[in-house]
Amino acid sequence: NTGATFTHTFPAAGTFEYVCKFHPMLGRVRVLPVGPANASVSIVDAPTPRFTPDDVTIGVGGTVTWVHGGAMPHTVSDASNSPLDSYALNGRTFVGNTPTIVGESGYRIRWYVFDLDLGERWHNFHTHGQRFRVGHETADTRTIGPAESFVVDTVVPDVVLLPPGCEHGHDHGCGCHPHHHEHDHGPHDHGHDDRSEHDHAEHDDSEAGGSQPGEPKPRRRTYCLQGDFLVHCHVEMHMMMGMTALVRAVQTVELTDAEVERFGFDLPIADPGCCELLCHNHDHDGHGHDGHDDSAEHGHDHHGAPHHGGHGGHGTAPCGDCPDVPHHPCMRHSAGRWDRIPDLDIFVVHAAMLPTGRVLLWAGTAEVGDPLVSRAWDPATDTRTSQSYGDDLFCSGHAWLPDGRLLIAGGAPSGALDATHIFTPAGTGGTWTKVNDMNQARWYPTVLTLPDGRILAASGSGASGVEIFDGTNWTFVTGANRNFPELYPSLHQLPNGEIFYSRAGWAMADTADTHTATLHLSGPVTGAWSPLGQQQFNDRQEGTATIQIDTTVTPPAVRLYMIGGGVSGAATARNPQTVETITLTNPAATAWDTTVLTMSYPRTNVNAVTLPDGTIFIVGGQRAGKWNTDPQPVLEAEILDPTATPPTFTTTPPKAFPRQYHSVAVLLPDGRVLCAGGVDPTQANRDQRAMEIYSPPYLDAGPRPTITVAPPTGMHGAAITITTPDAGRVANVCLIRPNSVTHHTDTGHRYIRLPITATTASTVTCTLPAAATTAPPGPYMLFIVDGDRIPSVGHFINIT
Repeated sequence: NTGATFTHTFPAAGTFEYVCKFHPMLGRVRVLPVGPANASVSIVDAPTPRFTPDDVTIGVGGTVTWVHGGAMPHTVSDASNSPLDSYALNGRTFVGNTPTIVGESGYRIRWYVFDLDLGERWHNFHTHGQRFRVGHETADTRTIGPAESFVVDTVVPDVVLLPPGCEHGHDHGCGCHPHHHEHDHGPHDHGHDDRSEHDHAEHDDSEAGGSQPGEPKPRRRTYCLQGDFLVHCHVEMHMMMGMTALVRAVQTVELTDAEVERFGFDLPIADPGCCELLCHNHDHDGHGHDGHDDSAEHGHDHHGAPHHGGHGGHGTAPCGDCPDVPHHPCMRHSAGRWDRIPDLDIFVVHAAMLPTGRVLLWAGTAEVGDPLVSRAWDPATDTRTSQSYGDDLFCSGHAWLPDGRLLIAGGAPSGALDATHIFTPAGTGGTWTKVNDMNQARWYPTVLTLPDGRILAASGSGASGVEIFDGTNWTFVTGANRNFPELYPSLHQLPNGEIFYSRAGWAMADTADTHTATLHLSGPVTGAWSPLGQQQFNDRQEGTATIQIDTTVTPPAVRLYMIGGGVSGAATARNPQTVETITLTNPAATAWDTTVLTMSYPRTNVNAVTLPDGTIFIVGGQRAGKWNTDPQPVLEAEILDPTATPPTFTTTPPKAFPRQYHSVAVLLPDGRVLCAGGVDPTQANRDQRAMEIYSPPYLDAGPRPTITVAPPTGMHGAAITITTPDAGRVANVCLIRPNSVTHHTDTGHRYIRLPITATTASTVTCTLPAAATTAPPGPYMLFIVDGDRIPSVGHFINIT
């Protein structure tokens, strides 16, 4: 409370976030092995409630003291187990310990409002979707003081407002009739029902449906609708204490299909039984057509007074009770959240999700003389270990070897490096080893794992050919020369054996040949390129591409998503706010889809990560041009759901730092996404060390399925059995190739859905892809996903 202090001692190292349970206030305490013994935090109310400073650092055994200098009560609560309080209705957040009043649209509610608070707080009474008379004025809010009371009448609102021209649709207590909009009533209207003049109005279906004389009347369907309207006091703390109610409106309408189409959204068709009861046996006086009083069974008195639904709102609504609310309804539809973690001491240009569960991060000199060291970061413990390498691996390319090691080729400014390195993950870190050089120096090369485990390298500044590493030496591919003006061209291994080129890359692609293409390897070191389709926007400079494969069908369904990009081409050739798609199940006969998806923002220098629920996380980039010319960074990420019809984009809250040129995004095994790196030209130290983690909405959507046991390795085409206590919930099993990303390029990253062949009470059996062209050998993360699209923690499996 006001003037109080609170002190807490932190015995262990770590980063601890805390919140106020009453207000949207967040703070952070960083506890280091060695650090200050004390820190102080003030709690203030103005101009907004906050902790200041909101980020303090102490040493192990140190104490933090909070001093409350504001007027409102606050808490200092561990954010890991004391989430921010939310408004709740009926004990469920945002859903409905408060009364719920059920009534048909158009019926009158009489409110007797008493202020039993004899203190000095003010209150008000506010209805959503309803108005009432106060003297000669019409209002939806009335203030009330201590010991005061008043009486007002409102009318249960319509659940939906019909589009113009649909007013003649046959309606039972729904307010669809053109005269049924007098919703303002005073307390002196006792006993008068304004709808008596049109309760049984005849409707000419030929007018509403548009049919002509002599033509059949259009068929009408019955729709039974329910909608909840909040009633509350506006004072924030009163809403927190549950000072709210709901009016649950029930509306039944009969509409033609043409009229329904004008809504722009689907309406639920009523259960025939309940509508028979509502539409044929119940009139608006509370009496059935047979003359007896039906009011008791329908919840209305003779003046149309609605029935109080009782606890939880389950009254006598004609269309039945509302369905149970899913777990955490407020979070199910959230857009996720961002968390900042301690900064890295080096810049990040390259990142790879190691099969040890750690993330390998490095930059090379980054053109500004950074040290030649990497960091292996453990997301579970936030430990960071250091490894040194001898050559400048700035702007190199990298891909997975079949045994889970990472091959790194090229790098160094101005294309000066033809070296090849291999990083071997081990223990808490790993080691760098130099192997035989490439035939050409390659700066900004694309490196790709082939189905036989060899590694292909293409492009790179000054390089003209394609070459392949067989584990010992590099050999040129005869016949596979192609002009790659851009660097880091986006290449993807397809299930049919060919390699697809999407035109994404760093710098402008070929303007003389604007087609995408495929590379067919006719022999171990021979091959040729063939043109494929042309995109609507072929300038995809600094865009990104990702591929999804569904092996539950034969042949595997393959779809590639080309995301953002477009800097210097003609206006008609670039649109960085678009996503273009192509189905590559049969590449030789496939063109790019004609439908272009539109993101919330234009994005160049953009990263994309496929999540285990099958959605695509699109993050970073800028709205305009290159990173160093008025970049206009995009702080909000967005999630593409390709399974929706049509596909949808959900915008996330903004992150704290721009992620543009030299940024990376990595899917972690726990389902979160690490975002790091990025050049911010507005800062003196342009190369960012800050790291952020995004938690997708599925982490707050309910209990996650768990993998108890799964094999560490598996052969192509083999059946694998996953032990899980949640076998009955599992609806999907998938593989995701761990990210190995730089400069918005990750050619190996892919999502593969697996067929489930058997399920028991405690196991799920599925089949790994039969072809190495579908799943190139090496490490993958295996996820099980339930029917609500909530994924497990990923399990590393090496496919051989």
